[in-house]
Amino acid sequence: MNLAARDTMMNIKEGLIKSVRGELVEPRTDESPAIYDISRSPFDKLRANGRLNQRFLEQIAIGVVLWVASSLAVAGGDALTPPTLVPAPAPASTTAPALAGANYEAGSAAYDTGDYDKARRIWQPLAEKGDVLAQRGMGKMYEKGRGVERDFATALKWYRPAAEKGDAESQYRLSVGYGYGMGVKKDDAKAMEWLRKAAENGQKRAQRSLAKGYEDGLNGLPRDPEKAKYWYDRSKTRE
Repeated sequence: MNLAARDTMMNIKEGLIKSVRGELVEPRTDESPAIYDISRSPFDKLRANGRLNQRFLEQIAIGVVLWVASSLAVAGGDALTPPTLVPAPAPASTTAPALAGANYEAGSAAYDTGDYDKARRIWQPLAEKGDVLAQRGMGKMYEKGRGVERDFATALKWYRPAAEKGDAESQYRLSVGYGYGMGVKKDDAKAMEWLRKAAENGQKRAQRSLAKGYEDGLNGLPRDPEKAKYWYDRSKTRE
């Protein structure tokens, strides 16, 4: 504690003792004389003593402040520095990973790793907007029951718009549906119609099926070795 603070504390201690005893606190020589210009009547003395005691309390407050400041200075002054307020870390986001910007390939990668739910969440919005590959992907999920309940009717629902846009794989799957009556009423004529379209668009299984039909005269096709050879040869070439 420095000397100024020590003197203040001594004065406060002395004044406190006098106040407890009911004695009038004498003014310090450096105070303004007007504050202590007290009349000799008992009432004025009592009022003056109250004013002095109020002043004494003010001196106590000043002394306490000086004492605290002096103690902190001796301790190194670190406590005088206001604590730095570190903002609380933002809570971790619980939002599910966004699929914005995802495309058919992202859904295909999820499907190949067995994450069928993610594949569906990627493909379905794309399929609803007319993406042919996504429509085919949705058809495959329902045909095979991958991540959804197996449903041939729903599978054909997705295959059909893709087939109508010329997707060979969807055309072949639609042909199989009609040929076996899966998800739709069996119709050999429509089965052959979609099989031929798929074969013409390069679907290898459709080409082999068509070649077999001409070779053996199946599915309402006449025996025709030349056409059978033509479709077998096409099935062996890369298109």
